[in-house]
Amino acid sequence: MLLQDAMTDFLNYVLHERGLTKNTHKGYQAQLRHFHKWLVNEQEIKAPQTSHLTIETLRRFQYSLSERGLRPRSILSYFDPLDGLCGFLEANRALENNPVKRLTLPKKDDPIQNLVTNEEVQAILDAVELDNKPSRVAHNRAVLNVLIFQGLRRAELCDLKLRHVNLDGNLMLVEMGKGRKNREIPMDDRVTDALRQWLKVRAKSTRHDYVFTTDRSRRLWYNGLYGILDDVKARAGMSDHENILPHAFRHWRTNDLLYSGWSLVEVSTFLGHASVKYTEDYIHYNSAMLMKIRNRTMLGQGKEAQRKEPKVVKPRFRQALK
Repeated sequence: MLLQDAMTDFLNYVLHERGLTKNTHKGYQAQLRHFHKWLVNEQEIKAPQTSHLTIETLRRFQYSLSERGLRPRSILSYFDPLDGLCGFLEANRALENNPVKRLTLPKKDDPIQNLVTNEEVQAILDAVELDNKPSRVAHNRAVLNVLIFQGLRRAELCDLKLRHVNLDGNLMLVEMGKGRKNREIPMDDRVTDALRQWLKVRAKSTRHDYVFTTDRSRRLWYNGLYGILDDVKARAGMSDHENILPHAFRHWRTNDLLYSGWSLVEVSTFLGHASVKYTEDYIHYNSAMLMKIRNRTMLGQGKEAQRKEPKVVKPRFRQALK
């Protein structure tokens, strides 16, 4: 069986049957194409077959990635879809076994995290007001407030529709986020105010129901989001601050909420993580946060403290950034 055909079948399977997100599907597609191209160009196999999915071939591919200087987590990103492909072929009896399971892959290293400071966040929020076009200020203010304070992923922000926003109830529905799970989260007052101002001036003739727009026919997508951020960074005199990226605000908001008193479970639910272990990767501890956590978790300090009923903390927003 041609490897190209097997890859197409597998990619259709993960998209339509397993329900992986379109972004994950695109990532799998790109990594598998890279492997196929490597077989053709580097191994001089004109028409790769599924029979070429052997432990020896995959090991050579692993070595070639390592020789290019790729980090362990980058190497693993290539083998995740290969593992899925081989498992899919094994389940459908097109392979005897999954050769990826017999490889010794590198241990995943820690991510290189782009950290954003409180001062940089405030500078971004201030700079968005410097545009001379009121409607653009309203739009970009709403985009950045949602990005910063709601902790959304890029796709979640761009996929936000009018029906997902409840201004009166201060609630936002994040529909089909990562893992294809919906979640309803509270809106920060700053987000509610910014959205209300934007929706007042949003063109009535807009031909789609997405909250954020490029024009009346097109919704905002990644290129537009990065364009907004680059423009605001320039207005703030921070064009060289390469750490200020959309996902970095999600990390910042995680720590902002924890420092404000939210529990790890509450923050994990808010972000839409399947497990708190993913949230833990976002935490950037400092001495002040550690002391705050220590004070919140010191139980039974004396008889009076022992008699007190434990306080139930409900998810809520706190204005951590003045």
